[in-house]
Parts: sequence; C-alpha cells; structure tokens
Amino acid sequence: MTDVTEYTASLVWNELSCEQRGATERYYELRLDDVTDSRRSDVIVDHVTSPPAVVDVLTPYRRYTARVRYVNVVGVGPYTAPLQFTTLATGKSSPLSISPSFNQSNFCLE
Repeated sequence: MTDVTEYTASLVWNELSCEQRGATERYYELRLDDVTDSRRSDVIVDHVTSPPAVVDVLTPYRRYTARVRYVNVVGVGPYTAPLQFTTLATGKSSPLSISPSFNQSNFCLE
C-alpha cells in the first residue's frame, strides 16, 4: 500500500528473491520525479534497507513518478516501471491509498 498526503508518500514494494537479484541486496534506491514541473529537481532516496520508504519532502498537488531499484555487490539493478501519483492539495484530510507491487523490474498498481 502507498499512502499519499500533501507532503509525503509511503512506498511499499515486494522484494525480489536472491536468485532474481543475482546477490543479496545491500539497499534500495527510490527515485521520484516531479512531472508537474520538469524544471524541479528529482528526489532520490538512497540506502533504504527494506520497504516501506517514506518520502517527506514533496509539494502539495504535484504529480510524481516513483521508481525503485536494488543495489548489491554485483551492481545496480534496473529501475522498475514508473508508478504515477499526485500529492493531495493543501487542506485535504484523508490520504489517498494505492497499492503497488514490485515484480522483476515492474512497479505497478494492484
């Protein structure tokens, strides 16, 4: 489940098996791109050891794409397919819940 508020997104993904990754992961890297305004810089959250990951530096009522990849002793895995979400407008009280899954190189809604 992914909870999205005005300033935060809590991202959860299914971890791959060691055989699928080629080695034990050291950590995950999340990349969030602000697609509302391409001039804004991307948010990269590094060294996430396991899901979930909470990103708390987002801007209200912006559309983002989120991708995740693993890093291990062999190297860096590919990013998943992007998951799009929009942060809530200021003043909204309940979070929006969406449920992504991480399967091979896919990060999709369920």
